[in-house]
Amino acid sequence: MPNILGTNLANTLVKISFIAVLFTAFYSLNIGYPSFPYFDEAHYVPAARGIASLTAYTETTHPPLGKILIAGSIRVFSDQPWAWRLPSLVLGGFATALAGYLAFMLSGSWVMFWLTSFLLMLDGLWITQARAGLLNTPMVFFILSALILWRQGHAAPAKRRNFWIAAAICSGLAAACKWQGTLVILIPPLFYLLSGKAERPTGTLKGRWTAYLLLAMIGTYFLTFLIIPFIQGMGWSDIWRLQYEMAHYHLYEQNEFFRYQSPWYTWPFLIRPIWFGFLRETPNLPLSEQVIRGTICLGNPAIFLLISPAMVWIAAQWYQRRDALTTLTLTGLLVFWIPSGLVSRYTMFNHFYPALPFAIIGVAAMLRRLLNDKREFAPLAANILMLLIIFTFAFFYPLWVGLSIPDHFYRMHLWLPRWT
Repeated sequence: MPNILGTNLANTLVKISFIAVLFTAFYSLNIGYPSFPYFDEAHYVPAARGIASLTAYTETTHPPLGKILIAGSIRVFSDQPWAWRLPSLVLGGFATALAGYLAFMLSGSWVMFWLTSFLLMLDGLWITQARAGLLNTPMVFFILSALILWRQGHAAPAKRRNFWIAAAICSGLAAACKWQGTLVILIPPLFYLLSGKAERPTGTLKGRWTAYLLLAMIGTYFLTFLIIPFIQGMGWSDIWRLQYEMAHYHLYEQNEFFRYQSPWYTWPFLIRPIWFGFLRETPNLPLSEQVIRGTICLGNPAIFLLISPAMVWIAAQWYQRRDALTTLTLTGLLVFWIPSGLVSRYTMFNHFYPALPFAIIGVAAMLRRLLNDKREFAPLAANILMLLIIFTFAFFYPLWVGLSIPDHFYRMHLWLPRWT
């Protein structure tokens, strides 16, 4: 396994920085549209304003860290739409690079780094989540950071304590964005349960270190609440009250019907995407002459077409090899996708977002296998698939970043009945 503290650290940081800067620069286009909070920004931006001014804490369904990041951006850059979305955009760029680096750590191949990173950069679900002032992207950034640190500790027994404490801290930060981030702690034990003997760690930490790691995670989580007593009308006891309100919301208050809800098993097939916003800019003109502007949370169809066969292929490879790449890919999908089918609340397509890096790593591994296949048709098939991915990216790009397009071109994107 590559050592992030080894002689190639500078080279690694250059690659990670390149992907992060490229993503942030490219997807900053039109980041100020719309000029008002849209989708769940309608909840998080007002909450961030209250935190920034220390005058109110209005959003009590999720922990504060994601909103604190938005509040910090508002304080530094002013209360502007692009400032609401900047933390998510920047962390989305680094999350893209970290997903690629995780793929590299698991495979030892820089090809996997580039494939995973660029597939994520070309996917609409990944893009639209990172371009909105939401909580999901900071959560995913900390999840990927925790996994990289855990894997590095796995490979370096002499420094395992340090790496795993850092991983626990990142896990706490993920949970402090959304409670779903807590699920990352399930990945190491499931990984060791499902992997072959070659992937079991050499040397172990004593039992009390499990308690230390949990304390580091829980302590980090609660540290993010220390701003609460300094907000007008709030006190120390409100930290505990907020835990109850979040639990009550997730257990009892999300059973109502929602227009864009969809069951978890439909997400790889793009049955029901989510329109974050939609506007007819020229409603007085005839329909054929109208111009629309909207943002649709929809995966790249060419990429999502490959997710199901890639998952089948990864499962077959895992059955034969039980190596790190196949085991962690399956474990990530089990932890961040399958539980969505076990909850009573409504679910939506964007809930697939935390599982997407693992699905993309599976797709990248399958494409790499085709590229390395000695049969003549296999590399050709891989290249055709990648060209198709680039084409569909270019085709859907205007609807992922909210560009103005003619109505007839918009209608060309409605491939399924429920995409409206």
